[in-house]
This record gives sequence, C-alpha cells and structure tokens, in this order.
Amino acid sequence: MINLGLALSDTPDFSRPRNEILSPPVIDLWNISNDQIPANVDDIDGSHNGKDYVAMTVYLKNMGSKNLHYNLYVDLNEVYKNLDEALRIELFIDGTPTIYAKRKSNWSNEPEPGTTPFSGITRVIALAAQPIDVDQVVKVTFVAWVDGDDPDCTNDLLGGFVKMTMGFDGVVRDQASSQ
Repeated sequence: MINLGLALSDTPDFSRPRNEILSPPVIDLWNISNDQIPANVDDIDGSHNGKDYVAMTVYLKNMGSKNLHYNLYVDLNEVYKNLDEALRIELFIDGTPTIYAKRKSNWSNEPEPGTTPFSGITRVIALAAQPIDVDQVVKVTFVAWVDGDDPDCTNDLLGGFVKMTMGFDGVVRDQASSQ
C-alpha cells in the first residue's frame, strides 16, 4: 500500500499513518440483534468493540502523487463450529451502511432479510474499485456480530469463532481503466 501511497490510520488526522491496524478479539460474545449495536458506532475512531460485537473505524488516505482506485475486501481466515452461518458484518463507507451475511441455509439461496449476500466462502466481501484522489480520505467502519435473529443461530454455534481480515489494495487509475 505504501508504494501506491495508500495509508491507514485509526484517527482522521493521520498523526500515525500505518499499513496495518489490529483489533483486539471479543471473547465469549453472545448473540445479539442489529438494534443492539449502538447508533453512534460509525462515530467512534479506532477499535471500539462492545461486549458482544467487534467494531473498528479506520481511515484510508491516498498519500501518494497519483489518483487511484482502491479495493476493499473482508476474508474469513478461520471459522469454527460454522459460526459464519449467523455472522453479520456491517460496513459503513463514508457513513453509508451495508450489512452482509451468508445466504439462507434453507436451500432457497435467498439473502438473509436486510442483507447483501457474502460474495464467497472465504472472501466474503469484495467491493469493486472505488476512486480515491490524492489527499482524499475514506472513512470505513467495520462491525461484526452473531445475529440472534438468524434461524441458524442455534446452540450448535456455542464455542465457535471466526477470525477475519479486512484489507485494501489499490491501482493507479489509468491502469484500472485499461484492465
């Protein structure tokens, strides 16, 4: 990311730009519903996990000399006891929220109500290239929880876990338009 000028920060002033930001895990979380996530979850910088959810707000800045496109992805690196069956991930991109989830497991292949389906098994979110100009900052808030309203949220998931990675990559805009 540094080669293309993309940098991350957990504060909007970029006083400590970095190429990696880690979030502490939430241990022994319980299932909740989306309405139990604080309404101001997108207003808090850095890692701000709750008792039963993971939340982190980061800022992506083009600190290079060329306008770019960036890609955002979320990967499930490890899943134990099928916890991803009731997992919800909400991404706020510059304040606009989208909730992602695995498709229904009832063979209908329909999305869970109010969600965008995961794009794959391990790469569950893959957002298409978005423009980011020189010195432009994009705010991204990531929130994940086990949704107690999901029919797949059963006692079989107790003791399960997921390990996730959110990442960004970029390409110079002229190269992106020729691909």
